[in-house]
Amino acid sequence: MNTVADNLSLPGAVTLLSQSLVPSIQELLTTDPDEFVARFPDIAAVNLACARGLPNCDESEFLKHMSLLDEMARAVAVETERFRPNFRPNPSCPTEASYCIYMLAKVCRDHFKLRHFMLPERGTGFTGILYDEVSKEQWSDSRNWFIHGLLGSGRIGSCTSLPVLYAAVGRRLGYPIKLVLALCHAFIRWDDGIERINLEATGPDYINSHPDGYYIDQPRPWTHHEKTCGYYLRSITPLEELAMMLSCRAVVLKYSGNLLDAGFAISKASVLAPNDPNYPKLGGQIELEIASLPLSRRPVPCFNQTLNIGFDGKRFFEPEQSLRPRPQMPSLSQVFSCSPAL
Repeated sequence: MNTVADNLSLPGAVTLLSQSLVPSIQELLTTDPDEFVARFPDIAAVNLACARGLPNCDESEFLKHMSLLDEMARAVAVETERFRPNFRPNPSCPTEASYCIYMLAKVCRDHFKLRHFMLPERGTGFTGILYDEVSKEQWSDSRNWFIHGLLGSGRIGSCTSLPVLYAAVGRRLGYPIKLVLALCHAFIRWDDGIERINLEATGPDYINSHPDGYYIDQPRPWTHHEKTCGYYLRSITPLEELAMMLSCRAVVLKYSGNLLDAGFAISKASVLAPNDPNYPKLGGQIELEIASLPLSRRPVPCFNQTLNIGFDGKRFFEPEQSLRPRPQMPSLSQVFSCSPAL
């Protein structure tokens, strides 16, 4: 059966990345931070790598998923050019860049029928969901939080995967698309150092551009720390993108009952993004859950310069207290060998 891309001529500006190898999670975490972008330029491959081994993630489909992203990029390029003669600057779409980022989200979401798995009400100005609004079953389903859910047959995702998909497609077109985090939410931004355009395209029919202030005190009032930490509402780096994906991995593992690997994932996220105000909270919750287990079921803590988990609450709740290291600290390979799902 012909796909959309089969009927399109490939614009020269599209960079095809379907043959990019999806790395292992170990490769991501052991790469020198200074070499990370050069080794892993495709945000989609990084996202799929972070989903490896999680419930409802079929790794045999990864190549097909990467090819579909290339197909989406071709469709966006063609549709953007097709409607370009009709573009006229206006208050809601004042520049060429705003037109391009709008078409990016519009084509990806509507042509390929992508949707948020919780289906927020139409036209609500969706700005995220609170943690207690999501069931354990929804948290533990990786399709809701990673892009393979959007690229698979269900076409479902959330504000942690839709912006990643938009960024992956936009970057294939050479667009300067960044991810931006708010409380319990993420969105995309065109940020080339000259223009800075936020785009909200997570709800079922809601595509709009809001100023940063729109997100403050959504979906609940922000704490003073959340307002002043300097982490929210700025364009994040590729390593911080990885941290966000690792935090999603930690949540899926936590609600799937794999507390040890959840602890490793959120610990690494906290190292990569030390200013995120909520990663320590999640890490502390995981540690306390482990501490509440019977001794016979409690995993042995691992102490490592990269992965430092003590499972006594001090690592996250009292960061000024240093944990007492073991006489012989395990190597990173030993840590990974005792934590294969990470």
